[in-house]
Amino acid sequence: MLLVSHLAEHTRNLQADPRAGFLVTHAAGGGVLEGQRLTMLGRFAPVLPEASGELARRYVRYHPAARRYLELGEFCFWVMSLERMRYIGGFGAMGWLAGDELDSLAPLSYQDEASLCEYFDAYPGRRANLQLLGIDRYGCDLLLEGTRNRFTFDKPRLMNEALKSVLIDCFERQS
Repeated sequence: MLLVSHLAEHTRNLQADPRAGFLVTHAAGGGVLEGQRLTMLGRFAPVLPEASGELARRYVRYHPAARRYLELGEFCFWVMSLERMRYIGGFGAMGWLAGDELDSLAPLSYQDEASLCEYFDAYPGRRANLQLLGIDRYGCDLLLEGTRNRFTFDKPRLMNEALKSVLIDCFERQS
């Protein structure tokens, strides 16, 4: 998901040809070629303004400064549909994965995620400086004293009650 200006050159490029690649890397010491990396290949599509409200609220939880861009009205969301991915984990550790092989589980709905965030905010044992940015079936993203961290669950959680239970474990580990 990208938030881009209607005026940006890359927006015009996506309008002309929605195919794109997106590189995700962990470059310890700046050595991109030595680190793990994932190249995602797919097609981007714009999100219609009437469908972007929930997406915007999710995005602002992770990127609060983006609120000012959204208020300008000349920015919109584009979402990538993955077709293929190339993972390189180091020397001899690499391979291709089709986009439909990545995840067979349906993502959490916005309403379910918002409900879990409200549960987190109201939980009495939560540290005051700990913020839940988002949650999915595999883990949650936390902000603690300005540092973002991913808390990965030991296995996927399919039901909201199971997600609540694992959030309690998360709270206790962060206390």
